[in-house]
Amino acid sequence: PYTYTPLPTPRSIRLLRIHPRRSRTLHCTLETHTLGDPRTPAYDALSYHWGSSTRTHTILLHSPSSSPRGAQPPPLPTPTRLPVPANCFKALADRASVREPRVVWIDFLCIAQRDAREKAVQLPLMRAIYSAARRTVAWVGDA
Repeated sequence: PYTYTPLPTPRSIRLLRIHPRRSRTLHCTLETHTLGDPRTPAYDALSYHWGSSTRTHTILLHSPSSSPRGAQPPPLPTPTRLPVPANCFKALADRASVREPRVVWIDFLCIAQRDAREKAVQLPLMRAIYSAARRTVAWVGDA
């Protein structure tokens, strides 16, 4: 199972970087940023119906890179295979691009769901998280 790194401050959030898609597999990285910091990348807040957790798909979650901005990215380290509900996977796959990374905030992955303390801090921030997003995307399922 994936182990979340604790968030350093009460204004810290995680953003999910979806790497350019070259297959049906989604390669992603969770990054920690500070809400309101100008260095926080533009992101889409993704809202979707969680649906049943019995059907899952796997994403590959890579450790954050320590390469400087603008440098050629190193090869992605060995990822953690993370099962996510089918609706979550479909919503992420819908946002993925073949050309460029996409950055999203999605509650299922960006909040450590099994950490009651973190949820107690993060849930009251959701209004600010959605307000700070470049746009909010409501994914309602397959067309």
